[in-house]
Amino acid sequence: MSATLLLTSVGCSGGPLPTREKGTGVGAIVGGPVGLTAGALIGDQLMGQDQKQIEQQRQLDANQVEIERLKKENEQLKQKRE
Repeated sequence: MSATLLLTSVGCSGGPLPTREKGTGVGAIVGGPVGLTAGALIGDQLMGQDQKQIEQQRQLDANQVEIERLKKENEQLKQKRE
């Protein structure tokens, strides 16, 4: 869209487009989809890392609960022996 606006505004200024503006328009047209794709891939990677971190935190929490349970069980066994 910005490439269209750029080409339209430059095109309306009278005269043919200079090479730089032609290159800018082509760069915007090509760069837009490339940037969009790269941004989507990066976003996907970040989301995957977030999900992995959430799962790791869940596992840590579950491990901590299990450690506490085993500590209590160990204390109960010690008390029964005494």
